[in-house]
Amino acid sequence: MQLHRRWPIDWRIPEMRQPGHPTALLVPDFPIPKGLSPQWASLLPTTDYNKAMLAGLVRRPSWAPVPDIATCYMADPFLNGAQFARALHERGISRVANLPSAGMFGADYAALLNKVSLGFDRELQRLALMAQHQLEVFIAVADFEQARRAMVLRPTALIAVAAPVEDADPDPLPVFCRRWAQEQGAGQLPILALSGERESRFDGPVSGTVQFGLH
Repeated sequence: MQLHRRWPIDWRIPEMRQPGHPTALLVPDFPIPKGLSPQWASLLPTTDYNKAMLAGLVRRPSWAPVPDIATCYMADPFLNGAQFARALHERGISRVANLPSAGMFGADYAALLNKVSLGFDRELQRLALMAQHQLEVFIAVADFEQARRAMVLRPTALIAVAAPVEDADPDPLPVFCRRWAQEQGAGQLPILALSGERESRFDGPVSGTVQFGLH
């Protein structure tokens, strides 16, 4: 029985399509109520995201590594980051990302989570611990401030996530990626755009796209 989903990465830069580079994000396979996005479903009190993530992976010898990126709900107040990092290594995983991330749910909600120490601040603290345990970190960011702060951890790549908006900007993800590329210089750091099935032809200065919601 399949216990996790693979959200495939469509890399646009040839060097990242070589063997050994990540080909997908791994997410736990938990029930998603009808009409609810995978992101919101991951935060339901009935879902232990991180436990389900590890349950979907089998222990394997060190010579059989998994090229994909494991996802982790870093803001989980019950997460023991050191134990989780060791468990990933035991399962052949050497890459991790902070998904779901507070920024995916909009600025107001993200700010509320930060106030109770369950937001991006905690995610960065846990990511730093993961990096200390020799895991490559892929950091999900929703805006420029988060991206700048993420750079302190020297991530392998950024994952640009689209937060819900209700203003005049109907498509914030391409705008964010273009502005970030202009400020930092295109090609300085790989940027993955987290996009849905209907956005599979994402056109922007990104290194690749992740098709979330797919099996």
